[in-house]
Amino acid sequence: MKLLIFYALFFSFNVYNSGIPVDERLEATYADAKSYYPSWETVFLPDLRSGRLIFFRVSNPVERSRGHIHIIMKLPDEELREVQNMAYSGSIRRSFNDSELMILDRNPRITHFRNLDMSREIDDVPIPNFDFIQDNMFTSSYIDRATIFVYGYARRDSRAGEPPTTDLPERWNHGMTSGVVIWDNYVAYWLDVW
Repeated sequence: MKLLIFYALFFSFNVYNSGIPVDERLEATYADAKSYYPSWETVFLPDLRSGRLIFFRVSNPVERSRGHIHIIMKLPDEELREVQNMAYSGSIRRSFNDSELMILDRNPRITHFRNLDMSREIDDVPIPNFDFIQDNMFTSSYIDRATIFVYGYARRDSRAGEPPTTDLPERWNHGMTSGVVIWDNYVAYWLDVW
């Protein structure tokens, strides 16, 4: 048992420090995930070889399931500047300290927005809850240093055969949110469809 715990901790530490190896299979999985969206919705997503890949998780939005692309990378200074230039020129800038952030919480059975009742404007752009950052060995200190750049939100018509979500206004039953979070030389990319 102690050996298993040691191995798990060592593997987590090793992935965090050396990154996830990017091979043809991972790149094919990534290309497949992006193919479910129009190219203009994924243009901000990175080349997986542009820095150290720390986290990678995708699910495809097929049938009635919700899809997402979540990536964390540590980028060299030049690559980071390119991401920052794109982020500052074409997005809404937010902070984790904003009191009225619309936060998308979801699991396979329900979609829920935290702070929906606090929102003065129903068209606020939601962000994911960023559990994929917190589960990846980052301390909460990134929250103080991070800047959130939200690229967009698109409402979609209801999908046939899917029950409505009771805690959302009718026009919020389906949508998409995407963007990046930048802190130090780290960038977390997200694209979430619900």
